[in-house]
Amino acid sequence: MKSVSSKLFYYLFEDEGRISRLPFNVYFWPLNFLFNLIFFILIRRPELIGQEGDYLWIIRILIALMFLLLVHSLFSKRLHDLNKSKYFLYLCFVPFISVLLVIYVAFFPGTKGVNKYGEDPRDLERIKTKKRVKELQKQLKLLRKKEKEKQKLRADKEKIESLKNEIRSYESNNLD
Repeated sequence: MKSVSSKLFYYLFEDEGRISRLPFNVYFWPLNFLFNLIFFILIRRPELIGQEGDYLWIIRILIALMFLLLVHSLFSKRLHDLNKSKYFLYLCFVPFISVLLVIYVAFFPGTKGVNKYGEDPRDLERIKTKKRVKELQKQLKLLRKKEKEKQKLRADKEKIESLKNEIRSYESNNLD
């Protein structure tokens, strides 16, 4: 199972493979909110960062580029899930079409099954879940088996104790 940091790296920095709607939305919308909040602060309250005038536009461009780099791999993988090339991402630079593209990528279901960009991410999750269920069922069987063995041992101990008591009573009756 992937660690949280390796998943984060995969989602934000690798542009190969496919992701379903859930991971896209989990990462995209908070990033989008954070970017817009920072950009709003830079436009409305530039004195908060201590920079005014000539350098402020450089900071705005750097933040915008950072956001685009982070979102690029999310969009690429999501477009791959929709069986589209990552170059559809360039439509984001067309004003009205960008909104439609975000809606399409965020809310439309991906291609079912394997496509030219890889395995269906939903199938991979189902396979992992089925494997985990089978592992848990095996562990449960082993625990039940051990519990039966413990019960059998308890019953055997009880038989031994009753036999000991019988022997003691027989010895005490016959020796007297």
